[in-house]
Amino acid sequence: TELYQQTVNGVRLMHRGSVVGWNWWLLGGYPTSTDIAQSFAALAIVPMTLFGEQVGYHVLHAVLFVALPVFVWWDVRHEDPETAVVAGGFAALFTAGYFATLGNSGDTNSLVGVFCVGLALAGSLAARLGRRWGGPVLLLALTLGLYSHVAFVVYAGIFLLLEAIYFRDMKAVIRLSIAGVIAGVVSLPAHSDSVRYPAYP
Repeated sequence: TELYQQTVNGVRLMHRGSVVGWNWWLLGGYPTSTDIAQSFAALAIVPMTLFGEQVGYHVLHAVLFVALPVFVWWDVRHEDPETAVVAGGFAALFTAGYFATLGNSGDTNSLVGVFCVGLALAGSLAARLGRRWGGPVLLLALTLGLYSHVAFVVYAGIFLLLEAIYFRDMKAVIRLSIAGVIAGVVSLPAHSDSVRYPAYP
């Protein structure tokens, strides 16, 4: 309920042309710029606008659940069948584990973070394979991650750096650096208050 209400608040703020505001309903209120680990408005604005707040929120989560195995399939589709089956099985198990966690604690913010990491890895792979859309997808994933769950952008950066080292791909390092800087600039509206007022409790 808490995360749903935060998302509703965030989407309504975005409809008014703002990405930050004030959450009045918890502990006397606090600035939404401090929600660096649980702000879904940037991801939820499209489904919640199209389908309404309640249905759109569930549509978003359905897309996130389906996306995780799809990311794994995209990564291993050219591997031998046995590897693809094992990887797909682990992806299904991982997704099922998130379902159980969500049912128990409502921990959807980690699911959103994992989605952003998976999207970043898929974009990086596509760019390494010469697909023109890979770089923009990588940039989109990092930006969405910074708007929704900053910690997972750090994870994405570590994974992408390890990938570049493994493949000895300096272009991947440059691509990651450029995408990271641009995503950081694009996400400043969501985090500028926290940067300006770091002592805010």
